[in-house]
Amino acid sequence: MANCITQFFCRVFLREQGVVLSNHPDGHGEWDLYSKKPQELRYYACVAEGTRTECHPPTPATLPPTEAPTPPPTEAPTPPPTEAPTPLPTEAPTPPPTEAPTPPPTEAPTPPPTEAPTPPPCDEEKGLFADLGLPISNPTIDAECHIAPKQCGDDGICYCIQEKQKKKRKVLSVLYKKMEIPESEDYYTCQYKPKRCLKALFKYIVKEQKGKNVDGYKPQCESKKNQKDYLPKQCNEKTGNCRCVKAKGGVRKKPAEGPVDTINCN
Repeated sequence: MANCITQFFCRVFLREQGVVLSNHPDGHGEWDLYSKKPQELRYYACVAEGTRTECHPPTPATLPPTEAPTPPPTEAPTPPPTEAPTPLPTEAPTPPPTEAPTPPPTEAPTPPPTEAPTPPPCDEEKGLFADLGLPISNPTIDAECHIAPKQCGDDGICYCIQEKQKKKRKVLSVLYKKMEIPESEDYYTCQYKPKRCLKALFKYIVKEQKGKNVDGYKPQCESKKNQKDYLPKQCNEKTGNCRCVKAKGGVRKKPAEGPVDTINCN
């Protein structure tokens, strides 16, 4: 027990002893003292008696309940405000240019082939040529089965054909006593009968086509409009000599036949 003259001195004494003085919880002027040293916890009851204050350890019954010191409230550290990072502006990816698909070329539907109307066979007209006895295997007949007046044979020789009715049937006949016409002379269409010069010209050409010998004097007619008259000067294709003839045919006696440059038939 500690004897203290006054409360003040007792506190000083006790502080030197490492004891802390505190008010007693009952409020009657007593103080509890406890050692600040954990290894020797001592409680003291101090009572003021006159001018002296005595402190003595309290009995176990008078020990105050020991409460664990309440730790100061610890506040959780407030985290600094965190701002969400501002995202960088992201541009939408530019899609690659898409070309419109090229449609496959569409071919126009091929129209079905249109066949030309089949001309009438004209078998009846073709059969008429069999009775002529001429080498005409491909007669000229139009779409309406009309027989052309000039018909040419396979040998290049043509004939003037006439169609007529005989005993209620069609028959063909050769005009101009079966006069033979060269196919090369296409200007002639059987519209008239050849006379004099033109008739002689046809005979000369046909004879030459058949390979027969000719004298070389191929008739030269006045013009296509006047095919019956001869030109006054007729020349030989083989010898080159010329002679004078009459318009209606026949050789003049004078001048005599000679070179082309020496003959004057005017």
